[in-house]
Amino acid sequence: MPVLVSPRDVAPAGDLRRRMALNFQRLHDRPFLFEAMVKASTAEEAPGDWIGRAIVGLSLLGQALGTEPHYLEEVIARLPSALNARGYIGEIRAAGEADENQIAGHSGLLRGLCEYHLWKEDARALTIIRSVVNALMVPAGPLFAQYPNHKLEALDEDRPIGLTVKQEGAWVGLSTDIGIVFFTLDGLTQAYEIDPTPELRGLIEIMIARYAQIDVRKIGAQTHSTLSTLRGILRWW
Repeated sequence: MPVLVSPRDVAPAGDLRRRMALNFQRLHDRPFLFEAMVKASTAEEAPGDWIGRAIVGLSLLGQALGTEPHYLEEVIARLPSALNARGYIGEIRAAGEADENQIAGHSGLLRGLCEYHLWKEDARALTIIRSVVNALMVPAGPLFAQYPNHKLEALDEDRPIGLTVKQEGAWVGLSTDIGIVFFTLDGLTQAYEIDPTPELRGLIEIMIARYAQIDVRKIGAQTHSTLSTLRGILRWW
């Protein structure tokens, strides 16, 4: 039976600790301050991704190194100011539409908030996790049946990296990181561990079933999207 190991149980030493400390220090540089992250180009290209990854890194490295991050509390406190009226980041799409970049970007935000909540048991993080899941993720569930994998398969095999379909049916925006929407399973399955609901379970099962129908080699799926998707599926298993 797998045993979950907390980052607080890790005691890095030697070169590993040095490298972790350098990464931790890097996450305190100007590009990772709240003001910079909410204005970065990725805030529009992949809403939630940049700031979410920063929260993940600071939360995990802070625990493993036994060092409190300087600016993480401020990021969590000010994060609600970056959310729209429905409680997630970016544009509010019409019913029956989804943007792959927006949904996938929020996987990073979910992962970050989950790790922070597991560490600090912070109700503010849980509130945002719930709004992202219920207002952005769950409504997209029925749209996975329309994910245009056949259109992606039809592209030339020698296409340049990043070439993809810009819009197809309900998917008003598709990522240049092909197949990236499915790696949201990484954030969603961890959110389910923290706050399980029937609606989230249904979404996760829809996504895994749909992913099982897709040949990731034929669509030219990005390696990062594939590995993170599989991590989410393994967590669900």
